[in-house]
Amino acid sequence: MKITAIIPTRGRPNMLAGCLHSFTMMQSREHQVTYAIACDRDDPETISAAFSLQARIPGVTVTMFQRLPALGSYHNETAKLQPAEVYCAIGDDTICASPKWDAAIAEAVTANPNGLWWWSCEGDRQAIYPITSEAWRVANDGRIFTDLFPFWFDDVWLREVAVMVTGQDVPRIPGAKLIDCPTPTNRMRDLLFWDDFFNQTRPARLNEAQKIAANLGIEMKPGLAET
Repeated sequence: MKITAIIPTRGRPNMLAGCLHSFTMMQSREHQVTYAIACDRDDPETISAAFSLQARIPGVTVTMFQRLPALGSYHNETAKLQPAEVYCAIGDDTICASPKWDAAIAEAVTANPNGLWWWSCEGDRQAIYPITSEAWRVANDGRIFTDLFPFWFDDVWLREVAVMVTGQDVPRIPGAKLIDCPTPTNRMRDLLFWDDFFNQTRPARLNEAQKIAANLGIEMKPGLAET
């Protein structure tokens, strides 16, 4: 199976290297995995590290962007450039914690080609990193995330949309496990503003859910979107 692991990164070359090595070491080698690093043109240290990793590790691609306004944009644009049967969101501050994670993901996609899942997480912090089938991405007009938020909230947006579409919470894949090691960010300083913005945009999530459900041939449960 063709799998694209998307890794947006900025200003953390050592963490990027540790992240990438952990996932490649745990890979089963049974599937075609592309590690798609997305970085900014104004971040020379990260660019240098990314190309050094590409030279040493098979399957690594590097795409440089003029800095995009939203974290989700890096995932969406990179997925267009590296099409696959499934896309794995990976933070540069994560570490792989499960051998043969790619085989576990391939098994889940084979069982449900239209699916959406979360990575499982080691430890108390149950972060949300999506694993998105190509069918789901296409049904959402070629997008994994929105292009609205500088950092957080895209994962919560996706979760709410998925619950509207399927009528149940997004499952985690037990055999695809990572450790989340978050570091501070300054990209969303006015959290009260973004929280209010998220709440005010619920009609857009309902529209997105209706579109995805229609494109995938799923009948949404009546009244679910109003709960």
